[in-house]
Order: sequence, then structure tokens, then C-alpha cells
Amino acid sequence: MIHQFLNHMIDAERCDLIDKLAAKDVLSAAEKHRINEQRRTDAIVDSLMMALSEKSGDEFETFLTSLSETGQQSVARVVREVLHQVAQTGHTPLHYTSGMSLSACLLYTQITSGVHRPIQILF
Repeated sequence: MIHQFLNHMIDAERCDLIDKLAAKDVLSAAEKHRINEQRRTDAIVDSLMMALSEKSGDEFETFLTSLSETGQQSVARVVREVLHQVAQTGHTPLHYTSGMSLSACLLYTQITSGVHRPIQILF
């Protein structure tokens, strides 16, 4: 599941990701406050993921760009690779893959896009 992958991989505290997302109006002041109230790293990231799951596709793309801008290019690259072939409807990409494992996301991506080749993910 993309949500779980992001939960384990992003560093929301050390890199000022939350501040950057608020400055780009991806997160509201209330969302930023709610996220920053959390004390544990996993709770911070989980709160961020919950907020992002309600955002548009464009706002999710801004999140991925912000990951790259904060030194987390490899995380953004993996998510983009998995979601690249998924048909976009304007919803947050987290909605497409809710409950799927990363390998299921890859398979879903291949099936929905008609791609019949393995997708390589480099970490």
C-alpha cells in the first residue's frame, strides 16, 4: 500500500516537509497544527498521510515535488514509478491504491495501463 510505504520512508520532521507543504497551501494552518501536535514520528507521518488522502491529484503532486526538494527524491521517484501508469481522475493517488501492497500497485498499474512488462523500482 502506498500509504504504508510513505509512512515508513518519509522524514517529515528533520527536513521541514510540513512547513514546506503549508507554505505551498497543500496543508491548511489547522492541518499543520494538528500534524505538529503529534510527538511520535510515526504519528506525525500518519497525520500527514491522512491529510494528504483528502487532497487533489495536483496537491499530491506538489507533495511529491516537496519530497524531492527536501532531499527525499528516491521516495518521490518510487511513488511516481508505481503511479505513473494509473489513469488520473483528479483524485489523490492514495485513493487508487488504498489497501494494496506495493507489488499489487505495480500489478494494478500494469493491468490498467495495458503494460505487459515488469516495472523496476530502484531504492
